[in-house]
Amino acid sequence: MNSATRRKINKLLRKLRVYKTWVKYQTWRKDKIQEKYRHIHEFEAVINGSVVKFSTADDYSNRWFFPRYFGGKMHERSVTELLLKSLRQAECFADVGANLGWYTCLASKHMPAGQIYSFEMDTLNFDILRKNVALNNCQNVETILAAVSEKAGTARYLRYFDRPDPTFRLMTDKEASSQKATLISVPAITLDTFFQSRNIMPDVIKIDVEGAEMQVLKGMAGILREAKPVLYLEVHPWNFPVFNTSIEEILNLLTTEGYTIFDIPNMRSAKGRIVLRKIHPKTRLTRNTMLYATSAK
Repeated sequence: MNSATRRKINKLLRKLRVYKTWVKYQTWRKDKIQEKYRHIHEFEAVINGSVVKFSTADDYSNRWFFPRYFGGKMHERSVTELLLKSLRQAECFADVGANLGWYTCLASKHMPAGQIYSFEMDTLNFDILRKNVALNNCQNVETILAAVSEKAGTARYLRYFDRPDPTFRLMTDKEASSQKATLISVPAITLDTFFQSRNIMPDVIKIDVEGAEMQVLKGMAGILREAKPVLYLEVHPWNFPVFNTSIEEILNLLTTEGYTIFDIPNMRSAKGRIVLRKIHPKTRLTRNTMLYATSAK
């Protein structure tokens, strides 16, 4: 559920005067779930015959995996299955906004002869990412603590909690100055410069950066032009105004570069088949979704 939908539901609950009761129920439910699963310090998934493990010793990871993916369920099943198909012939995979490393670790297991570069800008998330990479003995993964953007330098973001969180994003100077939270500074890099320095081009790139998608794409103009990698791009339209961009700008850029673009409308489902819906430059997207973009090289 995205933040816009959540706000609408909360507004309706307040109108019906049951919001406080709903909050109490949700708190009770979360406590019960945590009580049931908090003693389990490792989550194991079997994907295409490969065993992938994730630490759930910390509260964030434990709540992330349990009970959503317990009993054989898969995180973002349609995206996961399609991405693994894309990796069959790949030699280099870039995971931009890796969070706790679901796609990073799966890629490592499924392309052992390839190279994976995993980018995460938050230090707390980054510690969990490195822990999971080590847990799976991912020798072909390089983890990079940095914000991926359109230019090198320093990026800033806000931390509202002293714990990991999946929704950290870059901030503009104006937005950062108006917020009451801890301001974190991290190195900012571009994918073009990063991969030029390693003399390699990614075949597949997954991007999940909470609204800063256009900044990442601008910083990989050379890769788009020369390598034409397969893209998995999660877009967050409600955050676009902060970065003075739009879904139309993203779709136009990819179309101009020769990409055919699809939406994966059931990306959040833990079960079901892969569904693709073709997207055109004038398609109106108002919710977050995963775009799958390919180009005939």
